[in-house]
Amino acid sequence: MFSNADAKNIIETFAQQAQQAKEESVDKLPSRATKFSTGIQIGQRSNTTFLPVPTDEGPLYTYKPIILSVDGPKPPTTDEILSKGFINHVRPETEQGRAGGFRCIIACSRALQDSMSGLFHSKKSSTVH
Repeated sequence: MFSNADAKNIIETFAQQAQQAKEESVDKLPSRATKFSTGIQIGQRSNTTFLPVPTDEGPLYTYKPIILSVDGPKPPTTDEILSKGFINHVRPETEQGRAGGFRCIIACSRALQDSMSGLFHSKKSSTVH
């Protein structure tokens, strides 16, 4: 605008400057990654094959029932808990409680087992001198 040069020369100068800026911006683009952060080449396939996981052939599982020593009277069965009204003394189940696994029959049964456990236990006499 304030130059005394020919208009054609001014336009050529701006075109050259634009071309140089374009080339510089292309050079500044990040090169495409060729490796993962682990050092493995991208797109390279490994010739190694995976071996199956070794299995240890041990003895098969056999069920052994739990032998419960309560040292007290035998706790009532589920039918007895329901028929004798023990269940009335346990908080009732809610929808949220059932979703979380709470069952009032199990809670009542556990409380009765705990209350009867150890009633017949006697301290062995020891001679302390």
